[in-house]
This record gives sequence, C-alpha cells and structure tokens, in this order.
Amino acid sequence: MKRAAAALFCAGCTSVYLEVPPPPPASTAADTVNVSGSFCTDDPKALVAPVKLLFALDYSQSMVVSDPSTSRSQAVIDVISRLGQSEALSVAVLLFRGDVNIITKVTEPDGTLRDGFTPSTQLDLTALSVALHIGLPAPETVDQQTTDFIGALSRARGLIEDDVLRNQKDPDLLARSRYLVIFLSDGIPSKNYPSGCQPGGTGGNACPICLPSIEAAVLQIARLKDAGAGDVRLNTAYVFNNPDVPPPPPSVHRAAAGLLDCMAVAGKGEFRDFSLGEPIDFLGFDYRALQRLFLLKTLLVANTNARPGTFEPDSDGDGLSDAEEFRLGSDPTKVDTDGDGYGDALEARFPENFHLLISDPGCAPQDRGDRDGDRLRDCEEIFAGTAQGRIDSDKDGVPDGLEMMLGTRPSSPDLLSDDDRDGLANLDELRAHTDPNKPDIADLADKAQRTTLKSHGAPVGGRACYDFRVENVHLAETLAVDDGGPGVNRIVVSAAQVPFDAPESEPLYRLANVRAKLLGTVREPADGEIRVAPEEFLPPQKILLLPDGGVP
Repeated sequence: MKRAAAALFCAGCTSVYLEVPPPPPASTAADTVNVSGSFCTDDPKALVAPVKLLFALDYSQSMVVSDPSTSRSQAVIDVISRLGQSEALSVAVLLFRGDVNIITKVTEPDGTLRDGFTPSTQLDLTALSVALHIGLPAPETVDQQTTDFIGALSRARGLIEDDVLRNQKDPDLLARSRYLVIFLSDGIPSKNYPSGCQPGGTGGNACPICLPSIEAAVLQIARLKDAGAGDVRLNTAYVFNNPDVPPPPPSVHRAAAGLLDCMAVAGKGEFRDFSLGEPIDFLGFDYRALQRLFLLKTLLVANTNARPGTFEPDSDGDGLSDAEEFRLGSDPTKVDTDGDGYGDALEARFPENFHLLISDPGCAPQDRGDRDGDRLRDCEEIFAGTAQGRIDSDKDGVPDGLEMMLGTRPSSPDLLSDDDRDGLANLDELRAHTDPNKPDIADLADKAQRTTLKSHGAPVGGRACYDFRVENVHLAETLAVDDGGPGVNRIVVSAAQVPFDAPESEPLYRLANVRAKLLGTVREPADGEIRVAPEEFLPPQKILLLPDGGVP
C-alpha cells in the first residue's frame, strides 16, 4: 500500500531506486553525504493566478440595429465590477469593424502608451463606459464599412502574444495566467466569406457554416498556450437586442450564430446566443482563476561540483571538470574564463562557434542575466536551443541548466531515452549521478546515488507533501572559488511540480541549495547528514537573488 501511495502522488516518477525510505544508515563513506528532508507542493490558493480578459466587440454599422442601446458596453462593465478590481485582473478592449481599434492602454516606464492589457486597478470604469457607448466614429472608407473577423482575431492574438512575451521573465506566474477572449458580433463577416457564396443561403451557392480561414485564426490564438501561458480560451456571443425591428431571417441567424459557435469550439470556449430577447450578459462565462492542485513530477539532487559518474571536482560548477579545464587552459575557478558572457562549458561544447580563451562578441550586458533562473545566461540559451523565459524548455522535469551540466539535452525531452545504451534511462542516470553519455553502471550499487521518496498521502489543504532521502551523494575536493574556500560542494535539490490534471504541462519549480565540504579526510557535516526543510525550497528567481545563490 505504501508503494501504491507513492506512485499515486508522484507524477512521472520511475522505478529505479525509488522505494519507501529505509531507516538512515549508521554511517556514510568519508567522501559522501546523505540529503533528506520534506517537500510540499505549493498551495494553489496562495499563488497569484492572473486572469487576462480581452473583449473583442463588433462595432460595425449593422450593430446600430442589432444593439442600438450598446448594451454590450454595460455587459463589459458588469463583468469587471463583479470580478472586482484587483492586481490579478487585467482587461483589454478591442473594437472592430473593417478596421480594429484598441481602447485600453499600458503606460511604459518612459511614460509612453501602448496597446495592451490594463490592470483593472488602473481602469477608470466611468471613462471606459463612456468610450464603449460612444464607440467608433462614422466610417470614412469602404473598408470601414465592412466586418472583418480575421483582422480582429489577428489583433487579439497580437495583444496576447505581446503580453505573454513580456511576462516570460516570470514563467511561474505566466503558467498560472489565464487569457480569456470574449468575441461578440451580430453576424456576418462580410470581408471574410469566399466570393460567390451566400451566407445563410441554400443550394449550391450557400456558404459553409464554419469558415476554415476564421477557424485557423482562432487556433492561432489557442496555440499561444504553448508559449507558456496557463490557459488561453476564446468565447463567443451572438447578439440581436432590438425588439423594435424584425429579427434576421432564420437562415441568416443560423449562419451567423453557427459561425460563432464554430469559433468557440476551436477556441475551447463557450458560445452564448443573445437573440431571444434576453439581455447581453457575459457573467455566464467561466472566469475562474487557475487554481490547480500540484503533484510532484521529479525530485533531483545534484552535486554541481562533482562530475557525474567520475565525481571528479568541478570547482566552479560549470560542467567541466577541473582536469578538463587545466587541459583546455581555462580557469577551473571561473565559470567564464574570458569574461565574454558565454560560459566555459558552452564554449568548449561548441568550439566551431566560440573561442574558449578569447572574448567572443555577441553577449550584450543586458543578456548576461538569467531571467528564468535555470542557471543558463540568456545569451547562452540561444546556442543551447532553449527558451530564455522558461526554466525547463522541454518540460521534462529537470531545469535547463542542470541538464546542460549533467549531460542531457535541455531542448528536447530525452529523459526517457537511454543515450549510452547501458540499460539505464537518462532520468535514472541523473538521479544516480552517473554519466548519461557513457556506459558506466558496472559498479552502480557502489557509486550511484539512491533516491527514496514517500508521499504523506492525500493532499491536505491543497498541498501534497513528500519525504525524500538521497544517499551516497559523492563529494569532491574543490579549489577555492570566490570566498567559499577550498573543498566546498554546492548541492542543488530540484523539485518539479505539475498540475494533477495536466501532468505534461510546464512544471512549476522550487529549488533548495545546500552545502557540504571535503578537505582530505575531513568532511562537513561530520555525520554526513544534510537535512532540508520545506521552507528552504524557493522559486528559482529568489534563489538567484540570495547571497551565494541561496547556499547557507
């Protein structure tokens, strides 16, 4: 039963050295330590989960008849008022006909304005209501007298895409962000139908209900979820809200409402029909923030100063052993010997692109940071094939920087592969701290790290908790780096958590950094036991801001 519980609450865990923890051993080898502790997934209620609303409203000439009182404008105000103005809610409003106009703005640091999602706390609802009631000026061109769904959808996609890119500096927050589009129209996008067909017609000249070109534009919006957003959905609404004139013929209503329904299906949203005398009410759509229960996907302990398999010292933790650096002529106490912004390990891996000992151009000062906290500089990510705003580009449960350091590919999900064909999958080699590129498991029982994990059972208060223990973590005698002195070993504990209902989505990471020391036969801690408390696990960006990278 214990093993069954561990399997249930550890998404993606494999079987190698993954058992219910045994009692701690009486002693450890003089050059190894054991790392144990507890980890609890994040409480979904404690996480800020932004909701980004984008209203795309038809203001073509026909809407003067379909919604003469502009009740759609009050429906927008009602939604914002009901949700409440908070830092977690942002709003964009797009008015379209044959052209597109964005009426919400974002203030840049230099004071200039750009189109975008306005934080609801900065919205003047009275001014917004007035702007929506006034609408657009009378059309002056033939193009403005048409209705263009594709143009509106393209502009909506651009707004979301721009917002996603601007928020990739905080991938955890982006992964909890929910983008909801509400697209309202009274019907026929005259600019988008194939020539020669009749919307709502019958016989051979009838237009198709679902237009492939419009569905393709909707799918482009939905696919922005792949850029790191937690959720992107498009809802649609058909409106005819004028009791003083006859409604459109049933065939026209069927064509217009059917097209909007098709769009909602493609956008994984909902469709509403406000043509039967009911008022326009957007409150029926789902505006819930993304609050998901998280489960542990992978837990990995890695000594960044001992090379996998050989445990040779890597004093600066750059992915090259000290012996390799002496042979190459680089400095084993500096991650970037020539100071050009590209680390020694990357330059050694791509000798056709870099000079290890001569400064290479290309890494601007603003790109020498690590915006996602994955231990790769932003300019290095270009050559690694990884994303600058995502700690785990291939979503496999191991941060990009650790994959580069330990020998797997951060740009493609290769952890279930067996690159060296030694019978041990890459992920199991990372857990064992062996080399995934060399068949080095002959004496696995003696040299491999042994990971054991036990779930506390069903989540309590929205959090799933686990006890872990990793034995036989090898230490190396390192050179003095910065102010750490010789013998320091920096050990990373990486916990990747994923929503229980979306285990293949981008993980949410929490990291803990701990330290051990080895000088000859003297080891710290003397008993070889390192314990990690749940509160020591922090978001990657916070780890980077702490002195010495969060190492106590």
